[in-house]
Amino acid sequence: MFKIVNAQNQRMKNILVFLPFICWTAVAKAQAVNPDIIPTNTKAAFNQRFGTASDWIWNVSGENGYSVVFKYENSRHYAEVKSSGEISLLKYEIKETDLPFYIQDVLKTEYPNHQIHEIDKIEKNDLIQYEVELEGYPDYIILFDPLGMVVEKKVD
Repeated sequence: MFKIVNAQNQRMKNILVFLPFICWTAVAKAQAVNPDIIPTNTKAAFNQRFGTASDWIWNVSGENGYSVVFKYENSRHYAEVKSSGEISLLKYEIKETDLPFYIQDVLKTEYPNHQIHEIDKIEKNDLIQYEVELEGYPDYIILFDPLGMVVEKKVD
């Protein structure tokens, strides 16, 4: 009996781990555009940086750009690419050990009773930020700068 329950718990954990990516992909597919309409320089800029990407889904984003959800180096990514080919935003999942030390320290001291659910690194306009989703009471989504300063914090 214990092995059956344990196997069911493991399957549920696997589902919960991949659920955000599945939902994100489902939303992207609902609004997806044919990759053939993406301008050549936009695709070239994307391919230059993420040539081995897979499972990409392109969408129109604003008047002069596109967004793309894709898998790269075993994690999900989101990018906004202008028609000119400039990648204006990049968001991707990272491990806790990839966080700057300052942020790890803040999480350990300020939120000792919370568990990290997900961490995303965000690169936008030469700025880097880290979005950390914490589970506990209450759940938080916290946006940090690279030095560990809280940029934004909201209850999830």
